[in-house]
Amino acid sequence: MTGGRVLGPGSWVLTAMTTCLLVATVTAASAQTPRVEVTLGGVVSGPASAGDVNATLIDSGGGALTLFKTSNKVAAGAGAEVQVAVRVRPRLLVELSGSWVKTNLETRVTSDLEDAAPMTARLGVHQFTVEGSLRYRFSRRGRWDPFVRGGAGWLRELTTDRALVENGLSANLGGGIKYWVRESRPGLFGRLALRAEVRLVARRGGIAFGDAGTRLAPMFAAGLVIGR
Repeated sequence: MTGGRVLGPGSWVLTAMTTCLLVATVTAASAQTPRVEVTLGGVVSGPASAGDVNATLIDSGGGALTLFKTSNKVAAGAGAEVQVAVRVRPRLLVELSGSWVKTNLETRVTSDLEDAAPMTARLGVHQFTVEGSLRYRFSRRGRWDPFVRGGAGWLRELTTDRALVENGLSANLGGGIKYWVRESRPGLFGRLALRAEVRLVARRGGIAFGDAGTRLAPMFAAGLVIGR
């Protein structure tokens, strides 16, 4: 009854349709934004400088005599990554990630005092990171779910022979996209997506020589997303 009048059948139908539409809209929005996401995938990291060092001696006149020069870099590598994301706002998620990358430390020796031919020495390196990040979701386009992401955390690098073990800092900034393969189905794998992203990674510390400073490297990541 409204203002002393009883609602007619048409008004009841309109009210019921509006209620159903609101419920459907809320349900669809909930289906498109999982509360928790777990991503299992792989990463490919690009090369980065590890600093330059010259081997020198002090000659009889007090000057510096260069025996040879070395140029160091961490080569491209590949590994695995695990991410756990929790939605704190409709478009904002907090992520905790851990990664492992197997790569090589390459040292190029040149300008030898005795004119020896240039050579490159390689030593295997394991890189481990634990990072916290923020991810912002843009408006979805059907099953496509674009985003940007940035964060920072802890870095640990050690050679395969464990002769060198160093800690440092790691930061990342990038963006990517998810494609939802399955949504709103019951069970553990009711919501599944494929995720791909490109990042710029900055590392400071770790295994480096001379005045290496901040090392920049591109990174590509892809994986399977399980949403709940």
